[in-house]
Amino acid sequence: MFEKKLKKYNIIIIDKDDLFKNLLFTKLTNKLPYNVYMFSKLDEFNTFIENVRQIHKDVNILIIDGTKISESSKLHQFNTEINQLNNKLKNYHVLLLTEDEKKNNFSQLKNIASTIKKNENAAIIIENQINFIISKDKLSASKKIFFKLLYITIGLLIIILSIFILNYVIY
Repeated sequence: MFEKKLKKYNIIIIDKDDLFKNLLFTKLTNKLPYNVYMFSKLDEFNTFIENVRQIHKDVNILIIDGTKISESSKLHQFNTEINQLNNKLKNYHVLLLTEDEKKNNFSQLKNIASTIKKNENAAIIIENQINFIISKDKLSASKKIFFKLLYITIGLLIIILSIFILNYVIY
């Protein structure tokens, strides 16, 4: 009767550091049953988006290395590149890897789910953040279903009450 639509989750790693990228890829593919894609530059990812149509419908979690963008000119360019994703993707979350945990340099950036210090514990923190984002997304989907069922129930109650009132008035 009701078919559950399974959402696809894509985890996209954009980092020039191949060692860290492979570490994340191994950790995430062993524990999470989602698609994991790796890119060295944001431009490569933009090309990928244009060629793969299905990715627009999925929930995308981008893990981007932001350790080299502390200068304001690079920060502004990075911000415009991230904002351009709004036109290409419907549902995405950005996890930004930084040199420090403070958001001081990145306070003007929008659409950043969290900043994570790039160190030996980053892979565990990223995994936890991904699980949190997916749980939050599933919870909001459950809320939508709940409210749809609530509206249907209220509508049916109004119809049944109307029928009883009409029957009472007629007889």
